[in-house]
Amino acid sequence: DGNDFLAAVAGTGADFLVRLRGNRKPRVVRRYRDGSYLALIGGLQVRVIECEITVSTTAGTLPAVTFTATSFAGPPAQLAFLTEPTHGLAGNAITPAVQVAIQDQYGNLAFPAKDVVSLRLGATPNPAAKLQGIVDAAAVNGVASFANLAVDSAGLGYTLDATSGTLTGAGSTPFDVGGVIAAVPVDQGPVAAAVNPTTGRVYVPSAAAVAVVDGTKFVALPSILGLELPADAAANAVTDAIFASTTMGIVPIDGATNIAGAPILVGTSPQGVAVDEKANRVYVAVAADLAKGSAALVVIDASRDAVIGSVPLDGAGQGVAFDAASGRVFVAIPGLNELAIVDPIKMNVVGTRIVGASPHGVVADNGIVYVTNNLDDYVFVLDAFTLEEKARVPVGKRPDGIDVDPTRGIVYVANAGEPTLSLIETGRFTVFATLQVAPVGSAPKDAAVDRRTGLVYVPTTDNQLRVVRP
Repeated sequence: DGNDFLAAVAGTGADFLVRLRGNRKPRVVRRYRDGSYLALIGGLQVRVIECEITVSTTAGTLPAVTFTATSFAGPPAQLAFLTEPTHGLAGNAITPAVQVAIQDQYGNLAFPAKDVVSLRLGATPNPAAKLQGIVDAAAVNGVASFANLAVDSAGLGYTLDATSGTLTGAGSTPFDVGGVIAAVPVDQGPVAAAVNPTTGRVYVPSAAAVAVVDGTKFVALPSILGLELPADAAANAVTDAIFASTTMGIVPIDGATNIAGAPILVGTSPQGVAVDEKANRVYVAVAADLAKGSAALVVIDASRDAVIGSVPLDGAGQGVAFDAASGRVFVAIPGLNELAIVDPIKMNVVGTRIVGASPHGVVADNGIVYVTNNLDDYVFVLDAFTLEEKARVPVGKRPDGIDVDPTRGIVYVANAGEPTLSLIETGRFTVFATLQVAPVGSAPKDAAVDRRTGLVYVPTTDNQLRVVRP
């Protein structure tokens, strides 16, 4: 029939014009900004341009006539990226899917083309990088789509090259891939990390020391020795001080010299530690305080390195976070599956909330609190003011340490039951990427964000500090 005839003629590469009846309305496939659109005539895609022509003669102006012009592309001649590759994480699929168009010599889409298009890495900052996924795809109506494409290594300035037989190939625009960009050896048994944004140094509590890493040059600096079983650390960027919780007490560290001061006695088994930079206070969870010998949150005036009070808790706390927006301190209590909410001014517990099985890590930002549940494999999200649950976000196995980058809107979760880091979008409370940060058999313990650079530092059980560029 007529449709088959049109397809046969188009297949020869011939140029021709078709006039359709005014009442024939082909199905629109895609509209363009210039007002034209793609449409189907039978199984053949055509570009349709609707025009209005007014003819003037010596006898006067004739009435305007509206007509539709339909064009067919010439034979396939070249490739062009229809959807360019975008920034992503190493090993994660590039979204949206990369698409390559087969065009005629004038840049029109060659709709009938079914050629196989192949992709490979072009420019690469990492010679060992590999392009993963299906890299050969047959075009459908002139467009080849690559839905699960990924690059396995982090780097800046990757490009893709597209080829197909004798057609002129195409190169993509440059794109970046986030992921692990460095691994720095640290002392044995790293358990946590804290970034001092003033100096760019990273502090990693380990079995018997606090390792120090230059977070900009990715090299190890002399460790701070003589500390007994450090469990956590927090940095105050305003005063350029770091505070490490150890069995000796809270050890203040001068950020300029990396010299440790005398331990501040707080009680037995200090664990999580957090700072209020504006008030220059330090908060630490202990199994038994010096005042009553029971579980408590101890409050320290860091300007005097002195304990100024403690708040009794229902059980021994682990992760601790301070939220500047609400002015509250949040303490994870694993043994009771709860989160304690403390008013540090009135020195009392204003409420508790069951958040899941064995909560470990806590981070707070701008009135939103995130809690890792080590045995439930999710992050509990609640409002710091109302204490209402906002979301439960499934992550990897045995989530432990956690941190947030408020500038970029990302929460990082260290999954201690597998070698991965989960990335949560703060506005939507969903995991948008999972990044492998260590070899199988090793696991991350914590995540610490440098909020100036966006780099993330992840201590792992193979005694390394991984540096992640998102």
